Amino acid sequence: MAEAKSNTLEFRVLLLANDAPALQSILNAAGATTERTADVAAMMREFERGAAVAVVSSDTLPGGTFDELAAWLGRQPQWSDLPLIWLTTDAGADRPRLKRLPNCVVMRRPVDEQTLISATLSALRARARQYETRRQAEALRQSEARLELAHQIGNIGDWSWDMATNRLAWSATTFNLHGLNPESAQPTMDQWRMMIHPEDREHSLEQNRRVKSGGQALAFENRYRCKDGSYRWLLWNATADPAHEVIYSVARDITGRKQAEQEREQILRELQAALSEVKELQKVLPICMYCKNIRDDENYWQTVEAYISHHTNTKFSHGVCPSCYEKVIEPQFGDTKGE
Repeated sequence: MAEAKSNTLEFRVLLLANDAPALQSILNAAGATTERTADVAAMMREFERGAAVAVVSSDTLPGGTFDELAAWLGRQPQWSDLPLIWLTTDAGADRPRLKRLPNCVVMRRPVDEQTLISATLSALRARARQYETRRQAEALRQSEARLELAHQIGNIGDWSWDMATNRLAWSATTFNLHGLNPESAQPTMDQWRMMIHPEDREHSLEQNRRVKSGGQALAFENRYRCKDGSYRWLLWNATADPAHEVIYSVARDITGRKQAEQEREQILRELQAALSEVKELQKVLPICMYCKNIRDDENYWQTVEAYISHHTNTKFSHGVCPSCYEKVIEPQFGDTKGE
């Protein structure tokens, strides 16, 4: 009853009976926390605040108040099944109504004190188990929410394959990785196969067969087609649960990393090509001592400009240096003046 100390309201026994004071005295003496209510409306308000058991006398529900009580009990959350102890002088006459109460113990009047105490304490224990179920469900919900958030942050998806039924179960992030709406129907195995890039398909299926036979797929990379026709790189880890015939997999989107690797490789290729061109120019070049043309490897003579342009990406623009201007251009201007 440790939880009762932390939330007394949730472990109250609510009483709705003409002899509620006497019933309260009996149950309080047995260690229960009780509270009397004036009518069904007041009891249902207390239900919303928290209660473990309701003790109701059949003669306190006139007219449509029973319908209100039955309707409230029918709207309980999935984890809750509030125990109700029904006190009556005629169980047979009440039987049609009692069929509408999901978790009801019927006690005939006059009430036996020990029977009432035993039924109430048993109902309290049952309610405590319901609260534990609620706690576990909430803890599971929070854990799943944290896992989903971690998957979203890390761009990670997970899925399972039930080998017995041949059914896939994708997480929401797995749908997102493939550019699909998480509300879409779960894909079939055939659809999954067709999403794999043709160049990666056979290797991917081989990895799948390996895991199916009891092995593991660790750091396995392949490409998957998205809804828009583009491809994404995924990094996979997969393992099997032979006892339940299920394969579990997690995948991380590494498309950005792959693109960076490709860009880096392209830069390296360009640098290597440039280095080769530089090394080509570092050779001993046969050059004419008069016209300065260069002889290439095929024994053809080329101008310096043509040779360098052919072996590098260098382009030339022409001008006149000061020395040549003085030696060549200025004398021409002098000749023009003399004329």
